[in-house]
Amino acid sequence: MTTPEEFADLLDDTMQALAFDAIPSDAAPATDVLTRWTDVLGEGINTGELTQSLTALRATIAEPNASPADLEPLLNDLASQVTTFSANVGSEGDMVTRLQALATALQDLAGKLHAASQA
Repeated sequence: MTTPEEFADLLDDTMQALAFDAIPSDAAPATDVLTRWTDVLGEGINTGELTQSLTALRATIAEPNASPADLEPLLNDLASQVTTFSANVGSEGDMVTRLQALATALQDLAGKLHAASQA
């Protein structure tokens, strides 16, 4: 079972993976974080939908011909699911705030991908 400290570390690593100015050409760091999330959420109750979305995102990122347009809806769905998940976490320290920040970062990335696909 994942400890709150391990969960917080994973959130930190995720936010770091999402903190970039330009869309990275190497998706390996993102897929590593997605794998860790899938493992952690696979342990939980009521996290099946979120785990499935992460698995779909990881699979799409791994596809050699994946385009920003392929990733955008997956990220928006994931952001929505993280927002819902944050509402069900309870008041574990600053976890709700951090999950909401993650949802915002996912939406921002979806927006960047949308802009890239329009360029």
